[in-house]
Amino acid sequence: MSAFPAITAAATRRGILAIIASQACFVFGDAAVKLAAAHLPTGEIIVVRGFFATLVIGAMITASGAAAKARLVFHPLVLLRAGVEAFIITAFISALTLLQLADIVAITQAAPLITALILVAVYGERFGWRRWSAIAAGFIGVLLVVKPGPQGLQPAAALALAVAVGIALRDLITRRIPAVIPSLIITLATTEAAVLAGLGLGLTETWVMPRGVGFLLLIAAAVATTVGNYFVVIAFRGTDAGVVSPFRYIIVIFALLMGYAVWRELPDIPALAGTALIVASGVFMIYRERIRSKRPRVFSADVEP
Repeated sequence: MSAFPAITAAATRRGILAIIASQACFVFGDAAVKLAAAHLPTGEIIVVRGFFATLVIGAMITASGAAAKARLVFHPLVLLRAGVEAFIITAFISALTLLQLADIVAITQAAPLITALILVAVYGERFGWRRWSAIAAGFIGVLLVVKPGPQGLQPAAALALAVAVGIALRDLITRRIPAVIPSLIITLATTEAAVLAGLGLGLTETWVMPRGVGFLLLIAAAVATTVGNYFVVIAFRGTDAGVVSPFRYIIVIFALLMGYAVWRELPDIPALAGTALIVASGVFMIYRERIRSKRPRVFSADVEP
């Protein structure tokens, strides 16, 4: 008898709907943060968003019964992942204030390609010419989006690429975290690490009292991001990950629509072409991973920064 529960078509459909819902939540949360960032410094945004996210996660932990395993928040790998995630969140929000929403989302979708390179460099994994071609195409797409000049990358684009590298490292760490540790406990550690990072960044900023719409935007961002991360967990439990994973790239469409609806942002033709290359290469990598694996598995954890 298999150690894994049987995967049904209904479960996979549920997973597809859950991953689509998660990406919508992430884009909504990012847009709320970008709007709030026009009036509030980055560190303050991280701390306030983290405070409300902690309330939401705490309620979810209590309701799920995961509180009994709260001590596992101090597991070394959980703490390491939380530290990497704190960097990701800080860099992402800093870049979000400087780049178009669709551009930063497209750049961060290169994370699975970076994960693949790390697997080759560190673990000696071997790829065929098809996957190497997909990786090369994906990075050409990144160049089309970031548009490096004679002086190199713009600081905002460099931050976005740093986020993609951080996501790749976070995903590799996540793979090694024991399954006995609940996802909500990992999310709690991540949130608290981000709050600490925000407090540290706040030492260099002048904070202002968030009021009215700005305050509501941060609450909305906290709730949307937390719910989005929870939907990701639902998406990949008991489902065919090889079928569900490609739907994560719908976030690019959501970001394009949100960017235009709120800021009238439209990426130029090279950026759109680059985005298409990144998405196509990512989907192809998932497809090749599905072929070489007897049992579908998630190529990259899909958690919002």
